[in-house]
Amino acid sequence: MASARASYEVEDYLAAWDRLEEARQVDADAPDIPYLRGMVAYARAQVLEEEAAQVYLEEAALSFQKVLEMDPDDDDARFNLAAVYMGLGRWGEAGEIYEELLLRNPTDGRLYQALARAHSLAGDNERALAEEAVGRALRADNPVEDAGIWARRAAERYPESEMAEEYQNHGAPESIYTYTIPGGDLVEVWFYWDDAVVEVFREGGRLGPAFHLPRP
Repeated sequence: MASARASYEVEDYLAAWDRLEEARQVDADAPDIPYLRGMVAYARAQVLEEEAAQVYLEEAALSFQKVLEMDPDDDDARFNLAAVYMGLGRWGEAGEIYEELLLRNPTDGRLYQALARAHSLAGDNERALAEEAVGRALRADNPVEDAGIWARRAAERYPESEMAEEYQNHGAPESIYTYTIPGGDLVEVWFYWDDAVVEVFREGGRLGPAFHLPRP
């Protein structure tokens, strides 16, 4: 295992794979082999042509699935499995994993962006637009100081907008994150945590459909 890990760290993925195969022959049930095997197989797939890459991606999927059989709470393995599914074109399954991870990590911006990519590749561009914005806002880490005051003033600034309508119908969200896109437009992400709903607005107009946070 040590030599396989060392080869992986210097990006000699073929040597790492060979060392892991040798380790499996010695102890096929060693608990630390499947995770590293998944990582090596995925990395190996990135430098191969499509047909050969497919074989390694399938091996990576099996390896991370085995990790999760041993430890269902291993979120790193779950995230990596989703990445493998993305490589295999299994976007729906990848999206389900990202949504599952959001149950426990609802403020992790990278998960929204990963989900956006899965939905985009599956052709659901409207959902992807909103999810990408949520992810960018969270990763920018720029929450407003008082969401209630901000929301009221935003509604007053755009009195005939979808944002104003949202404020009138549902009140202020529990938190708001913002970021500015090239050109100067402000994107606001309103988190209604109690209702498990996230709304995205750009200069008062809704940006994509509401995002419904996964619930247990």
